[in-house]
Amino acid sequence: MSLGKIVMIKFSSNSKKVLSRLEIRKATLKGKGERGILQASLFLEAKISEKISLDQLAPPLKEETIKRKGSSRLLFDKGYLLQQIDHRVSGLTAEVGVFDGKEKRAYIALVHEYGYLEGNIPERSFMRSSLEENRKGLKKIFVKAAK
Repeated sequence: MSLGKIVMIKFSSNSKKVLSRLEIRKATLKGKGERGILQASLFLEAKISEKISLDQLAPPLKEETIKRKGSSRLLFDKGYLLQQIDHRVSGLTAEVGVFDGKEKRAYIALVHEYGYLEGNIPERSFMRSSLEENRKGLKKIFVKAAK
């Protein structure tokens, strides 16, 4: 997780939690490890976007916030943050998150991902939780793409 103008999740093919060393070696020997990481990063990007689009974040907004905003949707007023969810792949490492360089959107993503006690905003993870919820799917996609 990076701070500043970029907010992202970084994962790599050598992460024991995602892939076994044998799977990585097989894919790397075949020269298909990068393709597997690319496919896995696209999958995670889609899952993060889906979580925002389908409003699958908890806890819900407070009534006074809904009245002020005019909507109960989390992280989706005009869709700008959703449009900034992207991926970057370099070798056997992928980064998925907000890379637009627009500090305000990265800050909004950071505040919701970890919460902001001073602003009375609870944690509403959409990146870390998407990674945790989709570890098995990421592994399957990597293995399939690397065959």
